Amino acid sequence: MQTTDRLPHLGPYTFTTTSYDEPGDVLYLGVGQPGEALTWESPEGHFVRLDPDTLEVVGLTVLCFAGRKARGPIAVTVPAPAELRALVESRHTEELEVPDGLLTASR
Repeated sequence: MQTTDRLPHLGPYTFTTTSYDEPGDVLYLGVGQPGEALTWESPEGHFVRLDPDTLEVVGLTVLCFAGRKARGPIAVTVPAPAELRALVESRHTEELEVPDGLLTASR
């Protein structure tokens, strides 16, 4: 992974950590030290990470970064406060059920 010295921003949020996975073409942006966060998928397919207490943006993952950047500015929809509250209030845990033999059957 490569790290750049530039500080990208998204509206009022300035990302202080930047890492680019060139083979995977994934850009990782963060604010401060990594910590617990909620993840919200934007309509554009980006993953916006949110502080669970303040609902402030603390990270962003951009898939297929080079191709998107080559086409021009990268749009990122940030969830509205009402959407964020609903995300937090509806948060719950489900158990993933994988039938026995599924992985061996798919090979």
